[in-house]
Amino acid sequence: MVNRYTPFEFASLRFAEFWFCDERRCHVGLWSNDSEEILKALRRAVAYFRVARNLPKSQDEGRDMRRFEPLVPLIEHARTLNPADADIVDVVTSTMIKINEIYGFKALSLASKLLWLLHKDPFIVYDNQARITLGTVEGDYASFIRNWQREFELHRHEIQAVSSKLANLRLYLRCGTGLSNSDLKDVVEQEWFWKRVFDIWLWAEGAPRIRESVNGQV
Repeated sequence: MVNRYTPFEFASLRFAEFWFCDERRCHVGLWSNDSEEILKALRRAVAYFRVARNLPKSQDEGRDMRRFEPLVPLIEHARTLNPADADIVDVVTSTMIKINEIYGFKALSLASKLLWLLHKDPFIVYDNQARITLGTVEGDYASFIRNWQREFELHRHEIQAVSSKLANLRLYLRCGTGLSNSDLKDVVEQEWFWKRVFDIWLWAEGAPRIRESVNGQV
């Protein structure tokens, strides 16, 4: 079991804000029937995840396309997937390869994040800080998934209990005035929400481990 620096209360409130104030809008946009709205959602998502600098403009604007336009067909294809039948390692890896073919960037993290924004569960976000927390080899998504799933099961019930307490905390969110307690309750009772809380917790846990490594403590 991973040693803990961060309370799940922090991670649950943090993700509730991320979802309602940022990620939900991207999710809705990626499911639009309007390719312009899909492109807008992609731009928001790439900015939100802070990966724009890794996708060179020479590969889209330099080829008379709009910024991130080459990613729209990837999203349209990913929308046809049945998540229940998907091998998430294969789907994320193939999406990463397609992004690499377009932008020359091995975007494992971005591929997992876009697929999560689109389908949520069962896709699992790959993040380097989370990887450090889990102790897996960089770029080994299959190993990351195995360790992630094992650790999540150890903490599932605690995360569920902590998340249930958020239903009355909507005004603690920066966009909370536009929500009702029932809006919040409906979401925090979903398993995909608990899993993303675990993502945020793993990410938060990675920061002190990086500092310890830099300081020679591990």
